[in-house]
Amino acid sequence: MERLDNCIWSQRPNTTPFPFEEVYTTQIGKVAYCVGIRFGNSQWGEFTYLIMAKVLPEKQKTLLERLSYPAELMTTREKIQIKNSLPMLGKDFVALEIYPPEKELINDANVYHLWVFSKSSFRPPFTIRGKGMQYSPQGTIVHEWMPITIDWGQKQNYKNQKFGFEACAIDILEDETDHIHFVCLPHTMSLPPELTF
Repeated sequence: MERLDNCIWSQRPNTTPFPFEEVYTTQIGKVAYCVGIRFGNSQWGEFTYLIMAKVLPEKQKTLLERLSYPAELMTTREKIQIKNSLPMLGKDFVALEIYPPEKELINDANVYHLWVFSKSSFRPPFTIRGKGMQYSPQGTIVHEWMPITIDWGQKQNYKNQKFGFEACAIDILEDETDHIHFVCLPHTMSLPPELTF
């Protein structure tokens, strides 16, 4: 698969039904990528919210109109490369991919969500380089390192089976390594409301 590191992103008008502030597309080989962007603030810091999808080029127009077209699966490496290559982001930013409680799950298309923070101003209630157990006033935070090849659905199922259907977990995406930092929050620790779907 060709890499996205040096791709050229084209800004497009927002023709989707969603309130994006910016929309970008690029094409690598026989695959087109589309990213809708909003900017926000939370108690964890200012963030850039990305909704991403990848499709065959002939389906790009439909994707831009709806951003809900049943798209192609996207790997974790692709998500990190998109984060690193977008003009307003890069390697000085950390992205969160969220695995919500099962009752809050919306999973009807291969569309992916990232909340991206500057490393210098990111203030989560957990360490982003932790291992094992981290104790907090709200309960125990569990840090694991999982192979980058495990996809989103597999991690959601793993989270449900090991920590329960009410648990919330987060991938911390920084650089391309063979393992991704996976954090499971205690049931008493809620995400900031701005980081929900």
